[in-house]
Amino acid sequence: MEFGSVLQFLENKTILVTVFVEKILRVQPNVKKLYLLLRAADATSASHRFQNEVIGKDLFRVAKEKWDANLNSIIAKKISIVPGDVRYEDLGIKDSSLKEEMKIELDIVLNFAATTKFVESSGLIPESPYCLGQTLNGVSKLDIEEEKKLIDEKINELQAEGAPETMVKRAMKDMGNKSKDLWMAKHIRIYQGYGRNACRTLKENVPAAIIRPTMITATCKEPFPGWIEGASTVDALTLAYGKGKLSFFAVDSAAIADVIPGDIVVNAIILAMVAHANQPCNDIIYHVGSPARNPIRCSDIEDYRIRYFTNKPWIGKNGKPVKVVSKITIFNSIAKFHRFIRIRYLPLLKVCHKHFHLIIFKFHYLYSFFFYS
Repeated sequence: MEFGSVLQFLENKTILVTVFVEKILRVQPNVKKLYLLLRAADATSASHRFQNEVIGKDLFRVAKEKWDANLNSIIAKKISIVPGDVRYEDLGIKDSSLKEEMKIELDIVLNFAATTKFVESSGLIPESPYCLGQTLNGVSKLDIEEEKKLIDEKINELQAEGAPETMVKRAMKDMGNKSKDLWMAKHIRIYQGYGRNACRTLKENVPAAIIRPTMITATCKEPFPGWIEGASTVDALTLAYGKGKLSFFAVDSAAIADVIPGDIVVNAIILAMVAHANQPCNDIIYHVGSPARNPIRCSDIEDYRIRYFTNKPWIGKNGKPVKVVSKITIFNSIAKFHRFIRIRYLPLLKVCHKHFHLIIFKFHYLYSFFFYS
């Protein structure tokens, strides 16, 4: 697909996005409008988050250099900040006129959701399609509507009591854990693909496609190499090594670490949008990864880390380059890793534990002396 046809498709389109903004602003400022949903209580706090947590990021450096002073004008004309929350009905949008406006204006809706839990509790998940409520072993079905009803009732109850957002989040987490424990106790492995099937069932005649990337890591090329928001999965390990804080690790060196740069995922999403716009599509799922064609093994990642930080060391807070170990000690089994920890660190932890109690005792004594004598 030609890049020009992609840009032409995006021109004069109205898009609801949660991330994705930088690419659009950089390559196609003639987009009609971007509705940017941000989790916030009101428009003021949403605008504050946008300025500090979106546009204020270094990610937008290239776009700012490209459009210079025009970028602020583009943002003011093209971006509409929407305070809301994807967990609630109608995305948590309280402004009824805004909701009606969006229903009329929107051409494309992008929803970004993912799990970064790599040790799931439901065993091997096959790719066979399952209907809503169906389980892998054919017994007691999970009633999604009933579960949703209970969640909505709890949220409404807490909101009516004026409960803070932290309490609502904690209650939802507790309900999720209770539900999971109940079903696991019945030996039911709940299929993790209900979201996909809900999309297929509820979309009716709306063109829809699902993108399933592997572990998303730092950008490869756009807007510049190496950008990432925060550090998770393999990126956290890379930073720890570069800062001289990682000298050993437990991993199967021969295992494939299927990672993919964030900008490649963004490009795949745009291409999927163009390919399926205004076309009926059923069960279109794109697996964005390359474990077979271009595999990267854990041993390769270790070599890349060592080579990179040896040639371009991390600069510490003292302004001096951090010297990294030339080879990381790898434990290919958890048993070996645990044995290493017991031998090397358990005696030290016992000493620290003893001194910790001694320090607490001394602090308590001094506190009593000064305040009660």
